[in-house]
Amino acid sequence: MTRTEIGNLSELAEACGKANWLLTGRATTALYLLLASRAIRGRQVVLPVNICYSLVHAVTLSGNEPRFVDVDSTDGNVRCEHVQDVWSSEPAVLVAVHNLGNPDPDLLGLAALCRRHGTILVEDCAAALGGSSDGRLLGSTGDYSLFSFGAGKSVDAELGGLLVAAESLATAEQLSARLPPFSERQREQTQLFTQLYRLVYHSSFYNELAEPLGRMREFFQDMYLFRLDESQQRQVADALLRLPGTVIQRRERAAWYDRELPFEDPLHRYPMADGAVPWRYNVLVDDARLRQRLIDALLGAGIRVSRWYPPVHRLFGQGGDFPGAERFAQRILNWPLDDSPDDAQRILDVVQAVMRSERG
Repeated sequence: MTRTEIGNLSELAEACGKANWLLTGRATTALYLLLASRAIRGRQVVLPVNICYSLVHAVTLSGNEPRFVDVDSTDGNVRCEHVQDVWSSEPAVLVAVHNLGNPDPDLLGLAALCRRHGTILVEDCAAALGGSSDGRLLGSTGDYSLFSFGAGKSVDAELGGLLVAAESLATAEQLSARLPPFSERQREQTQLFTQLYRLVYHSSFYNELAEPLGRMREFFQDMYLFRLDESQQRQVADALLRLPGTVIQRRERAAWYDRELPFEDPLHRYPMADGAVPWRYNVLVDDARLRQRLIDALLGAGIRVSRWYPPVHRLFGQGGDFPGAERFAQRILNWPLDDSPDDAQRILDVVQAVMRSERG
């Protein structure tokens, strides 16, 4: 089965070489249900430090401890060298993320390490739906794989996550059925925490305020534990039918930016691998002042520019030295790939104008 033949959730699971799947409220819900159904509690779960903060809540809500590791400073993905010190604590799970939709080049090596140490490998494809590496659909390597259909993802149904596995997910399904349906309270919690986080992250006080903000997670934890009703399940199914067109559109738009943007030091192309379906269009800027100029200009033009994903360890009350992730966070800049051709041209015009101004 090829990527373009995927038309429903069963076909997506089958394309990953896995017989079982479970549609959940969010990808975070899926990881929570996996940990709970396997009775994994009081253990360490290894995650890249620049992961989306939402997924870490699945670890803490299930009574486990996040163990953060560094990432490569150029593509933001974990390498085998970054996890070399984790095995002494016998972690239960390692979460390997295809950051920004870019396949992790060390995924097979990470899988081999997990097998050697009896650690479950969870392949996080939340931002990488439809991508492939070495001819294999992303999601084919992990013992379990996660996908997301939430707001802003390649297949956007506003809500929805998917857990796929070779083994039975019957226990996880039973636990999921006991969760409440999504409520307006949860919608408001999600919107509020997102606004608070963005406000803190984009301020100059992130390092000081991240931990106090993280301590509020008990209030917000309900926003991750819910199930989809029948109409929301249909919305996911309908959205997945758009995947083949989405893959083509995103790749074509990214290739257009690659051709048209004025790349020269300190503005660099992000190294997106073959087979990737980019979540957003990414650039690397090696000058902090220029990056801020680009951010200000794009925001001023109404473009949803961002600096995702930053290190999140402070949100969960942890210290540590993560030079690769910090360097990546200082360089990354990205914007949407699902906008109109007119918006894309406007983005190009803004970046070109800023770079012309820089050159004098």
